[in-house]
Amino acid sequence: RELGNKLIVGVISDKLGGDLIHIPEKLRLEGISSNTWVTEALLINEPIHSVIESLKPDIVVKGKEHEGNFNPELEAVESYGGKLIFSSGEVTFSSLDLINKNLETEARDTYGLPLNYLDRHNFSSQDILNSLKKISDIKVCVIGDLIVDGNVPSGLNGTFYRNGPDPKFPPRGDKSHWFGGDGMVHAFHINDGKISYLNRWMRTVKWTKEEEAGKALFPSGMDPTDTDPSVQGLSTDGLANTSIISHAGKLLALEEAHAPFEFDPHTLESFGSHTFDGKLEGPVTAHPKIDPITGELLFFGYMADGFFSDKIRFTAVSKEGKITKSELIKAPFPSMVHDFYATENYIIIPVFPLTGDFERVINGGPAFAWEPEKGTHICILPRHGTAADAVWIESDPSFVFHYMNAYEENGSIVSDCMEFELPPLFPYADGTMPKQSGVEAIHTRWEIDINKRKLSKTSLDTITGEFPRFDERFALQKYSNGYYAGNIYALMCIIYKIV
Repeated sequence: RELGNKLIVGVISDKLGGDLIHIPEKLRLEGISSNTWVTEALLINEPIHSVIESLKPDIVVKGKEHEGNFNPELEAVESYGGKLIFSSGEVTFSSLDLINKNLETEARDTYGLPLNYLDRHNFSSQDILNSLKKISDIKVCVIGDLIVDGNVPSGLNGTFYRNGPDPKFPPRGDKSHWFGGDGMVHAFHINDGKISYLNRWMRTVKWTKEEEAGKALFPSGMDPTDTDPSVQGLSTDGLANTSIISHAGKLLALEEAHAPFEFDPHTLESFGSHTFDGKLEGPVTAHPKIDPITGELLFFGYMADGFFSDKIRFTAVSKEGKITKSELIKAPFPSMVHDFYATENYIIIPVFPLTGDFERVINGGPAFAWEPEKGTHICILPRHGTAADAVWIESDPSFVFHYMNAYEENGSIVSDCMEFELPPLFPYADGTMPKQSGVEAIHTRWEIDINKRKLSKTSLDTITGEFPRFDERFALQKYSNGYYAGNIYALMCIIYKIV
């Protein structure tokens, strides 16, 4: 952008790009246009050299990866005295090259800087090298004070934690799934207007064994048979890759097939499985609920007494961190149950026909598959009752990954969720994949009439989206506002008024 008065970016049309295009032109064009340093973005429907001859820009910029290759734009640019340059940004370097060379030299061939860049930002090339040496093992990344665009609100102090799947090694086999990546925790420590950043892999059994072997040993998909013989039968402590909660003085990284994984809130050092003084039975969902009035932690675990079992266990933990209730419930069939919801008096666990079947796996089929003919079954468990008090109601097949919140009103249990017609990224039982183009979630309100044992649904919007959130001070209670990430092209975040 510093090379001229205007920066015009051309986006190859879907028609011109053909099979090489993976993201629709409308989204690519909008993404480029949203960058403040881009003067204009235009759609290219004709050969690029024709566009250049028409616009006659002073400078044409291509990615660094094209340098040294045949570039048909060169002839068009030179025809009127323009210039073709190759760049991937103001600073370009390969950290992998630097690490592989053990930083024995400055390796100036791996990065390039405009002459005045260092002066303008008041640091030297040696400063860069010294910083890289500190993190050369690439297992932990620590960054000091971050550059803040604007101002951090006064009085905002604390830490924002995020985690997600981040595979350390390339996955095994051809059935990998991004759900199976190693848990990486990120921490943004905020203090007196300054923000520092730290990230670290959780040292699970899986991560540790694979780090020692230098390769993937465990299945990154959901096929338990795809395991390296060296770790066959080894008990693991999960992936710690889906969500993070704080309760009773513990900071816990969660996924849905194991116990919570505890880590240090400041250094992110791994402590290992947290089993509530050894009283925990079975796995814990990645989306537990905390009752803001009682301080209780509420959660469930599916396949509670073994992989592909049809048992679900509900557990309540006091605000002091002690298990006070544990109820084992038999579901209609083994299923992936990612989330649930709760109110002042009820626990609601919907079981969708995303079924698990070990025999299917043994015969070469998918571990989890969509079988809509089995329908949706919803468990309603009184919070202060037992498994014998659980009531099941049936509904048409659909799928929900995440619920926003729920409450009781006029004899009904009301909840808001992001509902799919069928689950994304999962096949049918025969292994064929449903069309993904229409697999989108809609913000939907569920109302369960407790006496009639009937579910009614109302779509609250036509915007597709996911990952609903709300002010958790109003968890399990009637609330006014919620939020979710929505796909409406011009806006990528929805603030929704609950009425």
